[in-house]
Amino acid sequence: MSKLFVRTYSADSQTPISLYEKMKNLPFSFLLESKTFNKLARYSFLGAFPRFLISTNTETTRIVADIDLEKIGIKNVNTNDSLIEVLKDVFEKLPKVDTICPFTSGLIGYIGYECVRFYESSLKFYKPAIFPDAMLFFPGLIIAFDHFTDTIYLISHALYESDEKRAEFFLNEGEKLIISANITNSKNKNFIASQNHTDKEFENNKIIKSHTRRSDFEEAVKRIKEYIRNGDTFQTVLSQRFSTEFLGDPFEFYRNLRRLNPSPYLFHIKLNDIVISGSSPETFLTLRDNKLFSRPIAGTRKRGDNPLEDKSLAKELLEDPKECAEHVMLVDLARNDLGRVCAPSTIKVEEFMKVENYSHVMHIVSEVTGILEKNTHPLEAFFASFPAGTVSGAPKIRSMEIIDSLEPERRGPYAGAVGYFDISGNFDTCIAIRTAFFKDKTIYLQAGAGIVADSNPSTEYFETIHKAKALLSILNRGETQ
Repeated sequence: MSKLFVRTYSADSQTPISLYEKMKNLPFSFLLESKTFNKLARYSFLGAFPRFLISTNTETTRIVADIDLEKIGIKNVNTNDSLIEVLKDVFEKLPKVDTICPFTSGLIGYIGYECVRFYESSLKFYKPAIFPDAMLFFPGLIIAFDHFTDTIYLISHALYESDEKRAEFFLNEGEKLIISANITNSKNKNFIASQNHTDKEFENNKIIKSHTRRSDFEEAVKRIKEYIRNGDTFQTVLSQRFSTEFLGDPFEFYRNLRRLNPSPYLFHIKLNDIVISGSSPETFLTLRDNKLFSRPIAGTRKRGDNPLEDKSLAKELLEDPKECAEHVMLVDLARNDLGRVCAPSTIKVEEFMKVENYSHVMHIVSEVTGILEKNTHPLEAFFASFPAGTVSGAPKIRSMEIIDSLEPERRGPYAGAVGYFDISGNFDTCIAIRTAFFKDKTIYLQAGAGIVADSNPSTEYFETIHKAKALLSILNRGETQ
């Protein structure tokens, strides 16, 4: 019989950052935060101690565990089965418990862009990959910060009776972390943002390596415009990857990222030798109490220097016919995606073309919702919309075929989804954009541009560079001291 173990503590002397500082050297750990319009969301989540790990590469899906999963009917697998079927089986067999917060027990990690192939079997991807297609783990310890009540919850889910001692062990480890964490010791280290990199440095690859030559990128833009003229696509999102050596601490990168670019989805996830740190503004898909939420973002302007300038720029943005046309197209795509899994009469555009301000930019945002059709599995709902139209294009499948023919590598985590899947069936995920990926002392960044009929190849090339520079400006070119 499974059991949920919970302990509560006051959060008046710790922060998620000060606590995660004590966890960052564990091989698997995570920190999820949210900050919008200078306000914290109600919950932040931390966790560690994986009970089992699910990973997918080109050919196989694996489950590796330090727990006897056969006691609940799950086998350690190395299979060619679809990731969707493996995840469904796991969630159907995980014993259920009452939840005390949005993420009480379940899986955390990323599902990469190419995992669309498990839902759309016509799509095949054969190019080289740097990262696994997906990595998700079941944390033995979840720490939930309730910012409304200043309460910390230590949570551990014993999956069967003889697992209870292990759950108590994880709670004890969590208690040690709380005792050792001290906010006065969590001051930002001498991590100094690098000087802004110039466009020429990108072009000449003196500091930053682009995985696509400028001439190749601009030729790809021209090819997409030909596809648009021929009626294959209306918009296709072309991206390029950048990389450079990184000898610092990825968590210090995250701390500066969250300070300089607060966003609705802030995350730092360590998956053994892979680390993902991001500040994503865009929900991919959220399921809460059987209701699906999609929040497409398309249309951007820089923030003004004062509220009056912000107002003027927002008006200019909403009067830009190109930006508005692209946004409406992506809202329609979100409606169509939800229409595959939601009761038709329940699909609504609850917010339409609202301008939201972020730290450095403003975006046009809409919110599309729907009620999940009866007997539809939450994971079916997730993959029916995957990946987001804002990072692929419209129509989605043809756009993804075009992207695969033009980009030199698989995207991996970039443009996929990051977040959690709770045992209740609820999930909350964002699009993996404005995100850094760390592996083997290298940092990888990726940025895209939506190509339409009147796109200028040079302009689109520099748009991807400017997006990447926003993250690279945070990098410390030397060692973190």
